[in-house]
Amino acid sequence: MSTQLLLAENKSKVNFQKLKKLKLFFPAILGTIVEYYDYALYGFCASLLAAQFFPADDPTVALLKTYGIFLTGSLSKPLGALIFGSIGDRFGRRVALQISMLGIVIPTTLIGLMPTYDQIGWMAPALLLMCRILQGMFTEGESEGVRIFLYESIGKTRPCFANSLSGVACMSGIYLASCAFSLVMNFKMLEYAWRIPFIVGGILGILVFWSRHSLSESPAFKTSHRFEPKRTQSHRRLF
Repeated sequence: MSTQLLLAENKSKVNFQKLKKLKLFFPAILGTIVEYYDYALYGFCASLLAAQFFPADDPTVALLKTYGIFLTGSLSKPLGALIFGSIGDRFGRRVALQISMLGIVIPTTLIGLMPTYDQIGWMAPALLLMCRILQGMFTEGESEGVRIFLYESIGKTRPCFANSLSGVACMSGIYLASCAFSLVMNFKMLEYAWRIPFIVGGILGILVFWSRHSLSESPAFKTSHRFEPKRTQSHRRLF
């Protein structure tokens, strides 16, 4: 009888651990999918953005300038990695993931709501450039942060598999962005329809940001900072 109770208790502990890991897994992975959806959407919609944010007298030059802004997003990634690496080590992986999620929401939504070149002139591409730089920084902070978080939370026994989940999430987000672009191209009023996937990406980002409130800090960070509770608590009050 005691053996059966012990087995049942062990089984319940295993099930609890699995549920706990799933609770950590979904907000982290969904956030990466949404961030890469937001990030990749610009590239797929480049031809549409060129017509909206640059003079229409030379479409080829406008498209090249749009891809030039696309490049700045990649160039800003190392800065994002440094900033969020520091945040993750000082204040926690959970805090870094929340900030990166909120950070990608703002520029993505702004792109979807931004006035065009015909409305505000060269301020339009200047604002687009600023949004793209922010997208690059926050996306890199997300991709690196979620790898560390997954490894420290669920990857002790299968570290390579845990790390690969981030790559799967990145590619899934890019695929969804391509699907969104394909749907937009079916609309007749493209001068307005291109805004829809950016706004949808912002809304999804807000939902994922809210879901990340349920994340618990990774065990490795808790262990390394068990004597420094004030630092993490003071920063978490921001959320």
